[in-house]
Amino acid sequence: MTKLHALTLIALMITSAAFADPTPGISSAQTSQLEEAAAHARDLELRDAIDDALHLAGGEARRVRFTFEGDQGALEVRGAVLAWDTLKVERYRVADLAEAMLLGEQDRDDPSEPHTLELRGRDVLVLSGPAAQDAATVRELRSLCWPKSAQKRVDGFYRKAGEDDQWMRISREALAASPWLAGHPSLEPTLMQQLAALSPNATLTSEGTLLRLDLGGDGIMTLDRADAFTAVGMHTSADAERAILAFRDAVLGDAPAPAAGPGAPAAGGLVDGLAGSAPASPWRSNRAAR
Repeated sequence: MTKLHALTLIALMITSAAFADPTPGISSAQTSQLEEAAAHARDLELRDAIDDALHLAGGEARRVRFTFEGDQGALEVRGAVLAWDTLKVERYRVADLAEAMLLGEQDRDDPSEPHTLELRGRDVLVLSGPAAQDAATVRELRSLCWPKSAQKRVDGFYRKAGEDDQWMRISREALAASPWLAGHPSLEPTLMQQLAALSPNATLTSEGTLLRLDLGGDGIMTLDRADAFTAVGMHTSADAERAILAFRDAVLGDAPAPAAGPGAPAAGGLVDGLAGSAPASPWRSNRAAR
């Protein structure tokens, strides 16, 4: 599956290193001018709401801003990182949806770390750590981190369960905002057809808008080009495929999200929380401090 992983190039990822060294989770080789500052009051409110809802303690919160040197040029990014021993919540805001897509397309420092990433307009939310491997916990975190006005909007959803077990769905609007991703071969049926022709044990089937390529023990690829979205999956086995789709259904299903726990902010969340002015405390260079 390593070859398929390189061919599909579907990673929407952003991970962090240990919070004692609170760099954003994208590859450090592509990050420059990294600065950090004290958390906003709304970051601390969200941290406390997560503490109460998930019965956590000892969480830290910091603001970060940096320049991301992506393939399509430099992006100015700012946001916040909340971290506990078992959970990391990363929240970033960029200029528009196209920039959010470009930031999300890049690899993480640790390509094997399981995580969930979500795009909504200008905003990127990443959930990682042992606590974020439970679908019910992810649902609750989403209900805390996104304002109610944004609950129904999901421009991009990415779940990585392992280096070669991942699933991504991108809305039609998000694809239109990211021409680089919209034109990628992994989102076209031609790639799967070519791989099927090259593998004597491969089986390519279709059901409605879904194409599924079973490489006969070497992995499974899926492509769903629906009207409202395009979804791509890569799995090590049928069991891994079922597990990640069950996680997807549990998180994005029709059941109502769990209510926010005690202490949850009455307003704000990710979008409103990142829209405010700069903190009063001065930014300091994280790199210079070390």
